[in-house]
Amino acid sequence: MPLQESSSSPDEALADPALSLPSMDACTHQDLRRMAANLAIPVEPVIEDTDPMVDILTEDTPARLALPLNKTVSKITNALWQTPATLTPTLKGAERRYYVPNSEHDYLYSQPNPGSLVVQAAAQKERLPQPGPSPKAREPKRLDLLGRKVYATGALQLRIANQQAMLSRYAFNTWQAVEKFRDRLPVEDCQEFTAVALEGKVISQTALQAALDTVDSAAHTMATGVVMRRGAWLHVSGIPPDVQHTIQDLPFEGKALFSEHTDSRLHTLKDTRSTLKSLGIHTPAPQRRHLPYRQQGRAQPQVPCGDYWRRRSWASGGSSRASAHPQGVRGRHRRPRTDTQHGGPHSPSHQGKPQF
Repeated sequence: MPLQESSSSPDEALADPALSLPSMDACTHQDLRRMAANLAIPVEPVIEDTDPMVDILTEDTPARLALPLNKTVSKITNALWQTPATLTPTLKGAERRYYVPNSEHDYLYSQPNPGSLVVQAAAQKERLPQPGPSPKAREPKRLDLLGRKVYATGALQLRIANQQAMLSRYAFNTWQAVEKFRDRLPVEDCQEFTAVALEGKVISQTALQAALDTVDSAAHTMATGVVMRRGAWLHVSGIPPDVQHTIQDLPFEGKALFSEHTDSRLHTLKDTRSTLKSLGIHTPAPQRRHLPYRQQGRAQPQVPCGDYWRRRSWASGGSSRASAHPQGVRGRHRRPRTDTQHGGPHSPSHQGKPQF
C-alpha cells in the first residue's frame, strides 16, 4: 500500500495560511534610519518601559523609531476636522482613482442590503407597509446613516491599500530584475549597486507590510459600520437583547447587512410577536383591557356627598333618601330596614322568650 504524501515540514502541516497574514519582522519595519537620512527628516527613538530584572534579554534588539508626521498629511487632517458632522465619508477624486472589478466586489461601492426578517419585524413594529432603507425612528436612523459613512470610508481604504500592496510587490520585482545587470558593471561599482538593490527590496517589503496593515485597519472600519447599522435595525425590531447580541456578532459576508444565518436564529424565538408574525406564525392579538372611566383620560362627574342629600331631604319635607338619591348616601346601596333592627317579633331577642 503506497504511503500518502506528507508535508516536508511539520510546521507547514499545522499552519493555516488563512488564519494569519504574512508579516515581517517588526524590528526591520521600524529600523528606517537610512530612509530618514535620505529624506532629511528627524527621527526619535521610542522609549519603552523595561523591567531591570529582564533587560538583559533585549540588549541586541534595535531601538524602535518614531517618524514625524508629514506636513502635507497634517494639513489635510486639520482641514477635514473643521466640519466633522457634515463631512462627506469619502473624497470623490479618490473614488475615481482606485477601482476594483465591480462584478465580483460590488460591496466596495454600494451599501449592503438590509434585507432580513429583522428588517421586516422592525417595519411591523413601526407600522410601515414596506421596510425603508433606514429605520423610521429618529435615533436609530441617525445611527444607520453614521454606519453608512463609516462603511464607505473603510471600503475606500480597502481599495487604496489593495493598490498599495500591488505597487509594493511590483517595486520588489523591479529591484529583483535589475540585479541581472550587476555583472555588467565595473568591479568598483558592483558592491555599491548590490547595496542599493538590496535597500530597494527592503523598502518594498516594508511598504508591502504597511499596505497589509492598512487592509486590516480598513476591514475593521467596515465591520464597525456593519455593526452600527445592525444595531440600529435590531433596536427597532423589538427582538430580545440576548438574541440581538448573537445576531449582531454573526459574520459579515459582504452581500447583505445581516448574515444568512440570521433568519435561522430568529426561527427559535417564541416571545416576540412581531418577529413570529413575520415568520408566518399566527399569534392572536392581545385583548384590550377596559380601563375605568377615570383612567381613560376623561373627567368623572363628581357625586354630591351625603350632607347634601340630607339637607335636601329636610328641605323637601322629610322625603325618603331613596327617592332623593337612588344610590343612597355616598353612592352606596343600603339594605332596607327590617324588624330585626328594632327588636321586632322576628329579632333574635324575642325568639327565645316563652309566650304567655
